[in-house]
Amino acid sequence: MSTEQLGQLKAIISESGLKMGFIAKEIGISRPSLINRLSGAQEFKLSEVDRLRSLLNLSSDAVIH
Repeated sequence: MSTEQLGQLKAIISESGLKMGFIAKEIGISRPSLINRLSGAQEFKLSEVDRLRSLLNLSSDAVIH
């Protein structure tokens, strides 16, 4: 994911009002792992992206490719 896409994803998460710990648990990773992925230190797995899309009610062509 590009830096721009990560920034957009962070904004979507912020606007959702969901807590990072809740999001991490829902997509099957730890909170620190989510933070690492959002900072670009680690890559999201396709399964995590799919769960994020579902959790945040994003369409398949939204921000995160």
